[in-house]
Amino acid sequence: MADIKQRGDLRGENQGSNIWDITEYQGALYFTADDGIHGWELWRYHPATGATMVADIFPGSWGSRPRRFKIYRNELLFTADDGTH
Repeated sequence: MADIKQRGDLRGENQGSNIWDITEYQGALYFTADDGIHGWELWRYHPATGATMVADIFPGSWGSRPRRFKIYRNELLFTADDGTH
């Protein structure tokens, strides 16, 4: 988590992306964050590549709000709102 802060906030300086629900999976950190454009979406942090948004599951400023990350049978599972389901 310290590396994420060292590379800069996802929203820019001093705006806060409110990172939460962090889970380690296959050498990377997966988490929920708001970059100020896509709303609350799924992000991945890997030391070699930095932080990147995995998917814009529910386009718009609200976002999909992914949460409840669990690893089951070597798969990362989570809940999210895609606007329909």
